[in-house]
Amino acid sequence: MFNLGDLVKVAEYCPLEDYAGKVGIVTATLGPDYTMANELGYHYNFDSTDRPESCYHRIMLSDGSAYIFPTAELILMSKAERKTNESR
Repeated sequence: MFNLGDLVKVAEYCPLEDYAGKVGIVTATLGPDYTMANELGYHYNFDSTDRPESCYHRIMLSDGSAYIFPTAELILMSKAERKTNESR
């Protein structure tokens, strides 16, 4: 799963060909993708307390536009570094 500020690339196999290969920053995680199947081919168990591996993320692309992509269509390029403000 991606965190806020992570640098990601839209995968080449993304069905939206206009966005394939574009780079952007994760600006929000919008929630789980319950349509993804697990390794056995079954869909997510809604009664389970486990969180699904796939979520939807809002990505701000380099041109300033923002779009929503599932985890499966994104490739992590760089993790965001969190700095603490110890001078306060």
